[in-house]
Amino acid sequence: MPFTEIAKSVGLSKESVQYRYLKLLERKVIKKTYARVDFEKLGFQRFNLLLLVDEKDKKKQRELMKALANHPNVVRINEFSDSWDFEISMIARNVKEFDDKVNELISPFSNIVIRKDEEVVIVSKYNHSFSEVHNLKLKDIKAVRTTGQTDFDDYDLQILNQLSKDARISTYKIAEQVKLSPDTIGLRIKKMLKNGIIERFTCLLNFLILDYEGFIFCFNTASLSKEDEVKFFYFMANQPNVFAVKKILGSWNFKNYVFVKKSLDFHNLIKEIKNKFSGIVHSYETWVVYEESYYNPFPEVLDGVSL
Repeated sequence: MPFTEIAKSVGLSKESVQYRYLKLLERKVIKKTYARVDFEKLGFQRFNLLLLVDEKDKKKQRELMKALANHPNVVRINEFSDSWDFEISMIARNVKEFDDKVNELISPFSNIVIRKDEEVVIVSKYNHSFSEVHNLKLKDIKAVRTTGQTDFDDYDLQILNQLSKDARISTYKIAEQVKLSPDTIGLRIKKMLKNGIIERFTCLLNFLILDYEGFIFCFNTASLSKEDEVKFFYFMANQPNVFAVKKILGSWNFKNYVFVKKSLDFHNLIKEIKNKFSGIVHSYETWVVYEESYYNPFPEVLDGVSL
């Protein structure tokens, strides 16, 4: 959104909005702005790796974290204060490639990895970056579907790489890195928005600085019709504290990422879910999020993967 539009929405001048935005960046309240990419349209699937590690060897643990953050397939690392220590979100072309990458990652650290689990992300739905702004309608929530790969080339990937670093970068600045005219770059961005490669432009917030607590609510269900699934996603998309919902293949069927100001808000949300979907939610578990220690919206593995 242009600063002029934000200014109209919040009742400030454009200059004040720009000043405040830069202050929020400086204070790390906004970690970065970026283009959220649909990895499936680039030919990749989403996966999660869960790890429980031995706390005694801190040096080895730091080496593991460095290896994870430097791995070309890793998108995000969440740290927990719970039954798991880390959730590592990764992308790969298929399950076999994901399994190979996990073995490649874990082998040097087998002496400190106590337990691991792997998940295939079937579908994920993200709400707005700031958790208290929602106004979705039932017709906007679609059932699970397989997204086919979309045509793109190396220029598109270079543009996405720049937008993943700063969603507010101008086409003129991108042109300095990508050897195309600013007008051509603008047209390509519009095309990627239209075909869904770019899902939206958003910002990465530091929820801890904003005094939010993070939780993941996992549950299993024996059976779930398409109609019930759409209703569940619709319900969760309109909850002010729900950041994301993922349907997965693994130890759990659904994972719900929630950020709240008070633990009571999380408690009330879970009560409401269990009440509204009593026939769906069977076994469940809650994890406490310590922090999101790493996030890369455009992993290195995407460089040079065009058709």
